[in-house]
Amino acid sequence: MTQGESVGLWLGDETGAGSGRLLSATRRINLETRLGPLSGALGVLQCATAAAHLESGAAGNVLATAGGPRDDAAAAVLLTR
Repeated sequence: MTQGESVGLWLGDETGAGSGRLLSATRRINLETRLGPLSGALGVLQCATAAAHLESGAAGNVLATAGGPRDDAAAAVLLTR
């Protein structure tokens, strides 16, 4: 990602992520807040949501995150056009 490209959508749980500093101008969606616990399906639904965002022509790339400070592991992927 170059300096001129931005993250337009962040898919993940904001809790403990320093969201005030990390992506202050980015639209955020926590799929588990909307749909309940998703376990292994979370990544699949994040990819589908990211594809819809990118295909719609909406501005910016998509950052999908899972896990965090209160979990055993964490993962992130940046999806771009």
